[in-house]
Amino acid sequence: MRNYRELSRIFSTNCVESLACGNVEHVLDVSRAYMDVLPREFTPADVYEVCYNDLSKNYRFEYFFKNVVANKIVLGRHRLSTATLISEFRVENNKADCVVLNGNSTCYEIKTDLDNFSRLNDQLNAYEKLFDKTYVVIAEAHREYALKNIHDGVGLIVLTARNTLSEVRSARLAKSKIDPKILIRSLRKPEYFSMACQLEQAPFGLSNTDVFNWCEDVFLRADAELLRSIFCKTLKETRRLSREFSLAVPRTLLMASLSVKLSHANKNNLMRVLDSPI
Repeated sequence: MRNYRELSRIFSTNCVESLACGNVEHVLDVSRAYMDVLPREFTPADVYEVCYNDLSKNYRFEYFFKNVVANKIVLGRHRLSTATLISEFRVENNKADCVVLNGNSTCYEIKTDLDNFSRLNDQLNAYEKLFDKTYVVIAEAHREYALKNIHDGVGLIVLTARNTLSEVRSARLAKSKIDPKILIRSLRKPEYFSMACQLEQAPFGLSNTDVFNWCEDVFLRADAELLRSIFCKTLKETRRLSREFSLAVPRTLLMASLSVKLSHANKNNLMRVLDSPI
């Protein structure tokens, strides 16, 4: 019996970063579970492929859902040259699983076969104060519960048994104003300062504390629609993806390529290691 939870760790940020540094130990450990299907000479990319295919049938964990969203929505509907995906974007005490920034901001909250819905309404309430649209991506088993218990302003997408995304309910554009206090606490300092300077001219000689307070005041005074637009535009720039790198990695690692923080040298090294026999 395969330990799928352990096998799935091959897709973790730590494992991918370690692989980029040339450490293939964990990939080798996982390969032992697939010796019957791997070629005689195999690469880490081969191990990722067979493991991903196995997990897609037997253990559809969070990374798998995220990777389907990245492939089907970011690559399938948009382009990496015009869309940005952020993984685990902080909103109050929550982390939005996937945020896609294109012409607007769309949050995708994931509930896998392994998850429950105990915190979902609180999460959705927070996300709707920030993003233009909010979707919940659910397993087929959760469809009826979600339709009955998630309000109809939130969109619903089912990850089908064929591992495709089926939109069963479209998300509405958020009616409420963007919450400036939540917004500023979700951003990095250079981001919220840049946004504020697009709205008003900054006073001279602001201290670090003064910068935060001034930016928050600017956001509170700003037109809500303009603030939404500048939020989306700024994050598309500051969180811009490495398009060439993401298009070069195997599709099984697309979400990982959008999440890991690697130097240019380590990105090149990861590509070399993925295709080198082990």
